[in-house]
Amino acid sequence: MNDLVNSLQDIGFKAKVRKGKVLVTLDGLSNPVSIVKDIAADEYKVKTNDSIQAIMAFILLFFGLFGVLADNDLKFTNAALISIAMFSFITVLLTEFKVNNLRSAIAEINRGRCA
Repeated sequence: MNDLVNSLQDIGFKAKVRKGKVLVTLDGLSNPVSIVKDIAADEYKVKTNDSIQAIMAFILLFFGLFGVLADNDLKFTNAALISIAMFSFITVLLTEFKVNNLRSAIAEINRGRCA
């Protein structure tokens, strides 16, 4: 794992080892990404937790829009829920855009190890 961290740091990523995983912090507004070793396939895999955050954002957006349509007196709360949901969706999208470079770097490292 330390070889992977050194390789990623040489490329320009901010990587460190924690609990048997390599954590990569992408620049700007994005979620941290982890890299785990798939022993069966003998390669590294990039893992993001974006699906969980996207589901939570969808739930917040649903409740916020439902509150707006219900025409209750909690307009500030509904606006806050919608804003948090939109912020979460933007974070997920930016993470997915930024992780493409990391995925291609990991694919190159996997090809180099297999060759």
